[in-house]
Amino acid sequence: VIDRWIEGSFLSEVLAKKSLSTTETLCIGREIAEGLKLLHDHGIIRRELSPQFVLLREPDRSVVLTDFELAKLLDASPTVSKDWPQDAYRAPEVGDSKIDARADIYSWGRIMTQMALGTAPPIGQERKSLRGSGLPDEIISLLTRCVALPRSNRPNAISDVLAVLDSLA
Repeated sequence: VIDRWIEGSFLSEVLAKKSLSTTETLCIGREIAEGLKLLHDHGIIRRELSPQFVLLREPDRSVVLTDFELAKLLDASPTVSKDWPQDAYRAPEVGDSKIDARADIYSWGRIMTQMALGTAPPIGQERKSLRGSGLPDEIISLLTRCVALPRSNRPNAISDVLAVLDSLA
């Protein structure tokens, strides 16, 4: 693997310093979703997406997804250990042999919720925490579905997430 240096700040660093506006949240969220769609279109699940792996490029703050060492092909390829440390952004089913794109949709929903609120709420408290966030009701509903347990209640594909975002444009 050959890496090149990209000037910017990780989303985790940005969120530690300031809250994002609704416009910034939706713009960054859309770009993350578009990156996930590209991965999913090529049969790759990111699995371990969190703000520390989202680089905001300088000077335009465009999104670069980083650190793919735990990504997984959607076929039945072997994977890494099932013993994963706790992570507020990782879908609970990650580590099971049967994961799909909805694992990344869960992570996307958790990241979006944190961007909207300035802090990540406890798991399962997203809808309650998002009330009064300034986000449109359609986005709050989408985020709540994205972080749903069980995963069968989440959107089936990141293209479904992008369709909701497109409908608001």
